[in-house]
Amino acid sequence: MLARAFVLISTEPGSGEEVPEKLKTLKFVKEVYRVYGVYDAVVVTEVENAKDLRGLVFDKIRRVQGVRSTLTMMAVKGFTKNK
Repeated sequence: MLARAFVLISTEPGSGEEVPEKLKTLKFVKEVYRVYGVYDAVVVTEVENAKDLRGLVFDKIRRVQGVRSTLTMMAVKGFTKNK
């Protein structure tokens, strides 16, 4: 079963366009959003396990040029709006 996590990213000034383009190419990254506020981007991931998430964040996302910092949140339970 895949685990979903959200990675909030702060970028260096002027790198708001390039960082999401680089992030969307990474394995396990499902979606990337540019956002307003304290963070500059949100990455939605789906990983097999915590080891894959750790590798994605520490070995891939944090090494993308222009990424200043990250905050990772592992989803525990999702809720879907009934139609």
